[in-house]
Amino acid sequence: PEKTATTYDESGDWYTVGDRGHIDADGYLYLSGRTAECINSGGVNIYPARIDEALAAAPDVIDGAAFGLPDDDLGEIVAAAIVIPEDADPDAMITSTIDHCREAVGSQLTPKRVFIVNELPRSDAGKLYRSRLVQQFTGS
Repeated sequence: PEKTATTYDESGDWYTVGDRGHIDADGYLYLSGRTAECINSGGVNIYPARIDEALAAAPDVIDGAAFGLPDDDLGEIVAAAIVIPEDADPDAMITSTIDHCREAVGSQLTPKRVFIVNELPRSDAGKLYRSRLVQQFTGS
């Protein structure tokens, strides 16, 4: 009940699910992510959806997702988990994925840590459980 109460505005008439987005000049709404998934790195709010798109376009990456990991200096850093072909060289894949992301989204959004996983945690409907990645790599 307490968490649900925070999803209503001051009037109690409007409810939000925490989606973030913008409306372009033509009136189209573009969703950029969820507030709960926001990575705060050095005071900069980073939404992982844009990084996810770069990971999906990276050569030989089968699946990928960005998430935040705790960092003593920056609050959080951008991390990524990727699924690669069985015969791929993991070190080469990590390097090429970082290089690709740097070109696609710039240095600030490029993952500082990349992990190789067998599969990403997803629901039967394909929804990514980003919080499970955080748990997997922080142990919490």
